[in-house]
Amino acid sequence: MGAVSRGAKQANGLVVGILPGDLRDAANQYIDVPITTGLSFDYRSLILVHSSDVLIMIAGGNGTLGELSAAYLNRKPVVIVEASGGWAARVRQVAYDGSYLDERKWVKLDYANTAKEAVAIAVSRAAGLAEPRNNPAAILPDGDG
Repeated sequence: MGAVSRGAKQANGLVVGILPGDLRDAANQYIDVPITTGLSFDYRSLILVHSSDVLIMIAGGNGTLGELSAAYLNRKPVVIVEASGGWAARVRQVAYDGSYLDERKWVKLDYANTAKEAVAIAVSRAAGLAEPRNNPAAILPDGDG
């Protein structure tokens, strides 16, 4: 998440961090608004999913895979940066028709090769939502979340 936060800050973005636990100083140096949840990573991830219109998946381990599943179950669009490695590089191989997490086909997964492309897709998807909020994209952490 540090690289994502740094990139958002360099682009003059307002960087919001939804943190596990109660310690604001757990936030990286690029986070402007640290939001502590008092929760473990897995429960914090549900807050991340529910407070987002669209999520971007970068690399990732088991925690990121869980966030992908939670997003799908809550019918949230996800843009997957395949070139980032981790689970992001393997999702298409295990997805139904390469685009869905199960046979219900609730939300089609989008794929991107770069962060810039992923953000463009995410903003487009957020613009197409019935009631978009002011946070068009949240970033799925690359490893521990």
